[in-house]
Amino acid sequence: MDLCMCTGGDCPQRQQCLRFTGEILGRQDFFGMPPYLQSSKQCPYFLRDKSTQEAIRQKAYLLWQQAGCPNGNDLLYWLQAEGLINAFPEQ
Repeated sequence: MDLCMCTGGDCPQRQQCLRFTGEILGRQDFFGMPPYLQSSKQCPYFLRDKSTQEAIRQKAYLLWQQAGCPNGNDLLYWLQAEGLINAFPEQ
């Protein structure tokens, strides 16, 4: 897969971004400058690392189970898990 990689710079999201942490398979294209925007505190090219996404999936499933496995609201559990993982990445 060709993927434009990022050098990270001072981006606080770099350890969770596949463009920084991923193994280069294919062409070795890099952004000229890290695309993180200090003004908005966001990166328009952020691509979640697969291991982080898996941790969010597992946490969302656990939250859903703890709530009694109700139907619907899957996005609610995903967003709650994402917030917890981003706030406490080592958990």
